[in-house]
Amino acid sequence: FQHLVDWSKAMLPQIANITDCYDEWVHKPVDRPLRLFGPWYLEMCTKTPWWLVPTFWIPVIIRCAWEDLTSSWQDRSQLAVFSAYFLFGVLLWSFLEYTLHRWVFHVKLSSNSGSWLCTFHFLIHGLHHKVPYDP
Repeated sequence: FQHLVDWSKAMLPQIANITDCYDEWVHKPVDRPLRLFGPWYLEMCTKTPWWLVPTFWIPVIIRCAWEDLTSSWQDRSQLAVFSAYFLFGVLLWSFLEYTLHRWVFHVKLSSNSGSWLCTFHFLIHGLHHKVPYDP
């Protein structure tokens, strides 16, 4: 299946050419770099080191929690409300993430799914399966 695409060129425009066998192709992982876009200035936006996400979001979460808790520090019931909302958010996100991952990201695309659907799937999750070790 690797001969179906030209790995030296941008991959995104090539997805439309392999819609007949896209689902089988995308689930055969390879350990090689993949270029999504042609222009370098777009391609540089596609690489994110794993540690950057928690480095950005953990301080944001701590700051938001701190602001909420210190704004009503005198009211002890606010701590219970905050804890309940936080727990609800964690549980809701876990459920939503599982549901999206199971029923949207892992949908089985047929050979007549269409190029736009295959391209969309490749962008939101297929890329992760095709090149799982690409940064």
